Amino acid sequence: MQVQITGKKIEISEALRTQTENKIREISEKYALNPLECSVTFSKAGHMIKCDVEMHLGREIYVRAHEETLDAYLSVEQAIETFEKRLRRHKKRLIDHYKKRDTKYEKVSGSQYVINAQV
Repeated sequence: MQVQITGKKIEISEALRTQTENKIREISEKYALNPLECSVTFSKAGHMIKCDVEMHLGREIYVRAHEETLDAYLSVEQAIETFEKRLRRHKKRLIDHYKKRDTKYEKVSGSQYVINAQV
C-alpha cells in the first residue's frame, strides 16, 4: 500500500508524518484490508488545520474522512476515529446475511435442468 502524506500551505513535520503513517497501517492490518493507496492531506484554513484521509479499497470503493481543529495532531486523531468508524460500517455491510435465515437451500448444478428443447 502506498501512503501519501501532503500539506497545503503547511509544512508537515517528520513526527506527524510517521505517526499518521503508523496509524493508517495499523487500521489496514486491523480490518484486514489490502487498499491500493491512501492519501492524507493537511491544509490550513485561517487558524484551523484540516486533515483529509482518503483510502482507495478497490472496485471504485473510496472511504473518506476529514476533521478540522486547531492542532494538527488532534485533527489527525479525530479524522482517524471517523475513518475507522466508516471502515467498521463498510465491513459490517459485507457480512453474509444468509447465515441468519432459518431455511437451508441446497445448491444444485445447472446440468440437471433441460430448457424447453424444441425438436
